[in-house]
Amino acid sequence: MKYILNTNSKTLHIEGYCCHTFCSDRKEFDSEDEARAYGRLNIKNCKTCFKNRDKELSKK
Repeated sequence: MKYILNTNSKTLHIEGYCCHTFCSDRKEFDSEDEARAYGRLNIKNCKTCFKNRDKELSKK
């Protein structure tokens, strides 16, 4: 799972979970922890991505 930080809006997305992962100003990470360490406390989760991830994980 790849995590994508939109550097303009400081929003953390998960690749493939919403249409906003294809933004031009982005930085990719291999884990959520790496992204949080890079962005410190100034980033927020994309509601759509994390809701879809939680739905998928609850099905398993």
